[in-house]
Amino acid sequence: MKPTFQPGRNIAMKVPAHEYQRTLAFYRETLALEELTPTGAEGEHTPRFDFGGKVLWMDCVPGISQAEIWLEVVTDDLESAAAHFEEHACTRRDEIEPLPEGFRAFWISSPANIIHLVSEDTASGHTGGLMTNAACDSGTMTCIRFSEIERYVPALPGLYEIYKDDGAALKVGIGVNLRKRLIQHRKSRQSRLILRAGGDWNNPADVRSAQLILAKHLYFAGSIDGYDLRAEAGRQAFLEERCYIRFRITSSREEARSLECVLEAGGAFPFQGRVNPGR
Repeated sequence: MKPTFQPGRNIAMKVPAHEYQRTLAFYRETLALEELTPTGAEGEHTPRFDFGGKVLWMDCVPGISQAEIWLEVVTDDLESAAAHFEEHACTRRDEIEPLPEGFRAFWISSPANIIHLVSEDTASGHTGGLMTNAACDSGTMTCIRFSEIERYVPALPGLYEIYKDDGAALKVGIGVNLRKRLIQHRKSRQSRLILRAGGDWNNPADVRSAQLILAKHLYFAGSIDGYDLRAEAGRQAFLEERCYIRFRITSSREEARSLECVLEAGGAFPFQGRVNPGR
């Protein structure tokens, strides 16, 4: 079967080290593009910006003399795509940059020497890239990992669902700014769980969530799959490593809320409403 290709959502700008700070300032200050870099991120996080629905990544690359633009395409069949490019004498460039283990993708160069990342759009739970596998293929729902929020979720109203990798539903919710809401879930801050004066950390009635209720639900779940959900780091690791998100953008908060009500009424999502210990 002949593979199909679609434009990916990522654009990488490889910038020489001696021009990097001025280039970053151009997009951050002169153009004042919306920045998608994780809040509180330090040097290990590559700066990134919204670029008309795409994500523009700003990579500092010592040793090059001029900037390069790298693009992404996604395919429905990675093996067929590799054979297709070979038949068309496209040069594989897998040596150019290591890819994360398990990430189904490879590098090629176009005839104009533009580097392209070719990634598969049917990735399973633990791989990188946008997930559109069977478990996530539901109308206009898009499926991602928590680590991919900045890359794929816009700052718009929408509905989200959170699942474990085994398909078990956890929570449904909405956000006026869906990206911000999901980032807050991922942080699962311990400081946002407030114990009332004289209260007991083992009593849900004594603990108030000052931001989002998911952190409280996870806290009182205690442990799931060996993760200590009483600890902030345990909750973060659980969400990053064992969960995925389905989301869709809506025209308004009201539309998102109407969809949420239907899903909540179905009873499939345990992390809603009153928190019970050991749920």
